[in-house]
Formats: sequence, structure tokens, C-alpha cells
Amino acid sequence: GGVTCPGAGANGYFYRCCSSAGHCGPKNDIQDQALYCGDGCQAGYGKCDTQKAPSEPTVARGADAGEGETCGPIVNKKCQAGLCCSGSNFCGTGADFCGAANWCQKNWSGSTNLCKA
Repeated sequence: GGVTCPGAGANGYFYRCCSSAGHCGPKNDIQDQALYCGDGCQAGYGKCDTQKAPSEPTVARGADAGEGETCGPIVNKKCQAGLCCSGSNFCGTGADFCGAANWCQKNWSGSTNLCKA
């Protein structure tokens, strides 16, 4: 018995598909949904579709998230100035949060130039 991917955020877009490795995703709006929803997607544990990513939210956001707090499209919060929003949707500094290898999300970071290539 496994866990079903719940779907979260606008239209349940995030965490909706179960990859061949058993991971729910996509986790943010910069990850390729094909990693989770494409070949090997497990339909019994989530959706396997090519839903369009939600556009940048237009609703008012809550207060910006501080270090260690949750950020990104699911909670509709940017990080405070100087903090990067990692692909795991947490605010912080350094390569673990600001590095491209960790899916730094420039649109959800304190400023768009914080994410490193």
C-alpha cells in the first residue's frame, strides 16, 4: 500500500503525479512535469497528465517568508529580501537554497538575481 499524491496549489497542479521512482511532483513551477507525469508515471497513486502550469498568481500574497519558512507557488509566498526559495520550497541562503542544482526559484526569492547558475 502506497501513498496517493495529493495535488496542491492552483488546480491541484503541484504534487499531483507519482513518478516511476515513487516521488510526488512537480514540486515547483520550474521542474519539468514530465519527470513525474511522463514515462513511468504511476496512475494508481496520482494523476498522469500534461496539465498546464498555473500562471504567476495575481491574488494578494501573505507576508514574505523568513529563513527556514515555506515559500513558493503552493503557499503563495516569496522569501524576504536576501533569501532564496529552494526547489524544496524553503527560504534560506547558500548553495542549498540559491543553487541551480537545487532548483532555486527566482520568482519566489527575495529578488530575482539571487539564484546562481
